[in-house]
Amino acid sequence: MTGIPPLTFRYIDGHMVPRSRAQADRYYAEGELYALEETHARSDATHRHFFATLHDAWLNLPETMAPQYQTPEHFRKRLLIQAGYCDEQQIVFATENDAVKAASLVLGRDDYCVTNVEGRTLTIWTAKSQSVRAMGAKDFQASKTAVLELAASLIGTTPETLTQNAGQAA
Repeated sequence: MTGIPPLTFRYIDGHMVPRSRAQADRYYAEGELYALEETHARSDATHRHFFATLHDAWLNLPETMAPQYQTPEHFRKRLLIQAGYCDEQQIVFATENDAVKAASLVLGRDDYCVTNVEGRTLTIWTAKSQSVRAMGAKDFQASKTAVLELAASLIGTTPETLTQNAGQAA
């Protein structure tokens, strides 16, 4: 089953009891078996530290590279895409010219996405959301690590140095 929001359960007397019975009834069928996976909420401090570190990296981009990333948000989303934390959509058009026109329309609506036209095929990459609701602690940490590694390489430092220097900003 996909599309089920995270539900909170409490372990009581040998049973996993949903915090909201009505919500559990909406997504689960009585008597069925379901795999339970423990998740940990991510800390606000980790979230803030990531954004502060990325902002510092953005401020330290080489002048030749800075125009590619107009804002820290552009920088973060492009790095998420580069690290593979993105959704990919491919659309085949009747002509290459149609694909090029569509690419410009897409970029006009979402300047954070990345597009590529090869022949009649338009590929669109959109960064995955790192919101608490969309990405749990484990996935957030993995995406954070990947993005900070890319950011550090762009400014000629190590991820460790980058995160240490931003530690005071968080």
